[in-house]
Amino acid sequence: MDTLAQRTQILENQVVQLNETVEKHANNIEALRITGNQNAEHLEVLENNARRSNIKIMNVPEGVEGDNIKMFVVGLLSQCGVWEGSEDLLSQDIQRVHRDPFRKSPIQLSQEGYW
Repeated sequence: MDTLAQRTQILENQVVQLNETVEKHANNIEALRITGNQNAEHLEVLENNARRSNIKIMNVPEGVEGDNIKMFVVGLLSQCGVWEGSEDLLSQDIQRVHRDPFRKSPIQLSQEGYW
């Protein structure tokens, strides 16, 4: 009878330890969930800030830019009067230029500063 009582006591202790472990894991999961939500919100803010510096140029037929799309955009902005300074300075302000892969004609332009 003594061994049965000892076994029962051991099992009860193990159940208590397991319950404590489950509670700790539940708290960790909740903390991770909160952190994940905060990270998602922060990422959205960063993406929105990055979009502010983007310019879309619409209705440009494919292929008219030739081999150097960046210089094509620099020339286009200079011709349209959007940029009145040196084309070299404008070219330095532009980080990258590419066609939007999801649409046929837009050209996406990312810039460092505001003009």
